[in-house]
Amino acid sequence: MNKEIFKNNPYFKNVDLEHSFDATTGVLNRETIIGYAKYLISKNIKFSAFISDIDNFKYINDTYGHLMGDKVLEGFGKFLPEAMGDKCIVGRYGGDEFLSIAEGVSDYEEVWTIGHNLNISLFKLEFKEIDCLSITITTGISRFPIDGTTYEDIFMCADKALYRGKTKGRNCFIIYNPEMHKDIVIKEDNESLRGSILISSQLFNILTKNDNLKENIISLFKYFTTTLSIDHIAIETNSKILFSTKHPTLDNCLFKHIDEKILIQYMNSMGYFILNHRKNIIELKDNKLSSHLEEQGIKAQLVASITAYGKTYGVLRADMTHGRVWQNGDISLINTAARLIGVILANKNITLEDL
Repeated sequence: MNKEIFKNNPYFKNVDLEHSFDATTGVLNRETIIGYAKYLISKNIKFSAFISDIDNFKYINDTYGHLMGDKVLEGFGKFLPEAMGDKCIVGRYGGDEFLSIAEGVSDYEEVWTIGHNLNISLFKLEFKEIDCLSITITTGISRFPIDGTTYEDIFMCADKALYRGKTKGRNCFIIYNPEMHKDIVIKEDNESLRGSILISSQLFNILTKNDNLKENIISLFKYFTTTLSIDHIAIETNSKILFSTKHPTLDNCLFKHIDEKILIQYMNSMGYFILNHRKNIIELKDNKLSSHLEEQGIKAQLVASITAYGKTYGVLRADMTHGRVWQNGDISLINTAARLIGVILANKNITLEDL
């Protein structure tokens, strides 16, 4: 971080800058960045707080190792000060979270511009060791004194905005809005587990709502595009797409049929395959699948076989127009939905084409 930014700032005149930086990321450490925020509050100086969390950081650590995780943290430590702009001072809030303070900034439009520029800048961020993976961040934003008059108020609001961004689908920024976010309850891990169980129950309820499986599948697809923020979900066979739903914001995207045989070759023993980024397929030199994905603008994909009692009826396919690290919950729900559809078809003694 360029230390010139601190020269004319009154708070940092009394700060020992030689011992105020995080060793891994190179930005301010937690104590210093929080102290800066509390100083601004004590002086009644308006500011905006940006809490940025690296999406799916645990996956990076678990898959590529903690040394790679440290490289990602170091990379964001270099990236964020430049991406946030001259009005922001960046610190490491803890773990994979960063806190940026924009002193003197509280106007909504200005805050929105900083958040927008941050997310746009992410396209330039690369990690050569894992260039097959699109690494993104989610940011929650609150403003002093608009959203509160104490440190606890400001950072609870930012946390709620961040939590909303995570549940919305990640890779975004959310500016705290009391009308929309004040009632958010940030769940602990065990509460998140209960939430997953409720979603699974909802899946079964939708698919067995009535005897019209076609109608139920369409309802399920609408549920997936909104709840899981999936861009496109479809059921297809060797010959065509039978059911298809796009996220409402993607009316201009044209998703086409991909032969079931092309997709099935990548499936594991559990009957599904995941693709976090199109580059994975390109590296395998599979021209058929990579050309389909490139033509349709698909960068991440999750496909599950619709199977029951040894018979395969087709595939359930989820597409994303940007890189996405599919979480265990996503995989479980898509795979379970595919298997349940297969079981219903088998019990009715019909095929997908009969619907």
